[in-house]
Amino acid sequence: MLVALAAICLAAFLVSIPVPRVDGQLLGTDGFDYYVYLPSLVLDHDLDFTNQYATLLPNDATLPMRLTPTGRLANFSPIGAALLWMPFFLLAHVLALALNFVGIGIRLDGCGYWHQAFVITGNIAYGGAGLILAFHVARQVAAEGAALWATVLVAFAGNLVYYLTAESSMAHAVSVFAVGLFFVTWLRRRGQTGLGRAIVLGALVGLIALVRTQEVLLAAAPLLVDLHGCVREARERRAWRPVLLALRDALVMVFVALLVYSPQAFVSHSLYGSWWKPPQLYARWGDLPQFTWWSPHFADVLFSARRGLFAWHPVFLIALLGVVPLWRRDRTMAAAVILGVAGQAYVIGAWFDWPQGRAFGGRTFIGCLPLFAAALAVLLEAAVRGTPEAALKGCPTGRVGYPAGRVSRPARWLMPTLGGLLIAANFLLFVEYRFDLAMLDHPVSWHDLGARRVSFLLGTW
Repeated sequence: MLVALAAICLAAFLVSIPVPRVDGQLLGTDGFDYYVYLPSLVLDHDLDFTNQYATLLPNDATLPMRLTPTGRLANFSPIGAALLWMPFFLLAHVLALALNFVGIGIRLDGCGYWHQAFVITGNIAYGGAGLILAFHVARQVAAEGAALWATVLVAFAGNLVYYLTAESSMAHAVSVFAVGLFFVTWLRRRGQTGLGRAIVLGALVGLIALVRTQEVLLAAAPLLVDLHGCVREARERRAWRPVLLALRDALVMVFVALLVYSPQAFVSHSLYGSWWKPPQLYARWGDLPQFTWWSPHFADVLFSARRGLFAWHPVFLIALLGVVPLWRRDRTMAAAVILGVAGQAYVIGAWFDWPQGRAFGGRTFIGCLPLFAAALAVLLEAAVRGTPEAALKGCPTGRVGYPAGRVSRPARWLMPTLGGLLIAANFLLFVEYRFDLAMLDHPVSWHDLGARRVSFLLGTW
C-alpha cells in the first residue's frame, strides 16, 4: 500500500509537469537552495552559485544582498539533500548528453525541466522509502496492521503528502528517509555493543545532520536514553566495564558522525569562512536575534493557528497520546518520542522564523514522522484490542503482536471513520492552502483552519 501511495504522489507530480508555471521552474521556495548545489558541483565544480541563481531566479532582487563574508552568494540550506539527489542528477545529465548526441536538444546547464524532473522524481522516491522505513519503525513496537495504518495517517492526514506533491523539491522527503533509516537500525541493534554498531549509527547520525542539522536531536534522544540506562544498570550491579564500552562506542559514533558531516563543514568554510557553523545559522530577518533560547514560542509552534503542528494537523496530537501505552510497552522508545518532539519544538520555538515561512503546517517537524507513526500505531492497537497487562508480558523487546482480546464493535467502525475524516480534512486544507493561503501575507486565522476550508472548496466549484 505504501509503495502504491508513493507512486500516486509521483504520478501527480509527473502529470503536473506540463502545467504552466509563473517562474518557469519545477522547483519551489527552499527547493532552489537545495538544488543549486547539484549543477554548481557537478557541472561547474565549484560552490559559486551566481550563474545558477541568475538562471533559476532572474527576478529575485534580494540575491545581490546575499553576499557572504567570503564574497560568495549565500545558501542557507545544507548540502545533504543534494548529495542524496546526486545519482538522479547524474543520470539525467548522462541521458541528456546521449539524447543531444542523436539530435534531441536538451539543456545541459542543469537548470532546465529535464534535470529538475529527474531530481524531484528521486526525492519522491526517497519519500516513499521513508514511508516504508517509518512503517518498519512502528512495526517494531506494534502489530503490522496498526503500523501500516498509523504510517498512512501521519503521512496523508499530516503534511508530508503536501511535500511529496505540491512542493516536492523540498528536503522533507529525504529527512524522513534519513531519520527512518536511523531508527530502524537503532531498534534492530538495541542491546548490542561493538564498533560495528557504533560506526553504522554514527554514519546515520551524520547523514541526518547533513540533511537537516537540527534533527540530530531526534537521533541523540534514544542514544542518550540508552547510555543513561547502561549507567544505571552498571551502578546497580557495580560493574563498570559496560559503561566504559558504551562510552567508547559513543566516542566512535561522534567521530564517524563528524566524518560523514564533513562535506557540510567544507561548504560552510567555503561560503562563510567557518568550519563548524551550519548555513542555517547565517540566516537573518531584520534586527531580530536569530535564536531566543528561552524559546518564547514553544507553545505556538504546537498550537498556534500560524502553522502550529497540532492546530494544522491534529493527527500528530492524537499520535502523541500513544506515548502513554507506548511507555508501558517500551520506555526507551517512548522517551525517544517525547524528547525528540519536545527538542524540535524547543529549537523551532526559539528560532526567529518560528512560523516556518510559507509552510503547510509545521513542516520542520516532518522528520519526526517515524516517531509519530510508532506512537500512533501503539495507540491504534490499544484502542482496537485493548492493552491488558497480561497480554504484554512475555512479548520480546522491540517487537510485539496484537495483545489478546476481542475487537470492540465501536472500534470496528470508529477508527476507520476517524482516520477517513482526518485525511479528508487534510485534503480540504491542502486545497485551500495551495490555491489561497500560500499567497497571503497576513497570518492564518482559526477561521481559515475551520469552516473556511469547506467554504473555499465549495466556492471554487
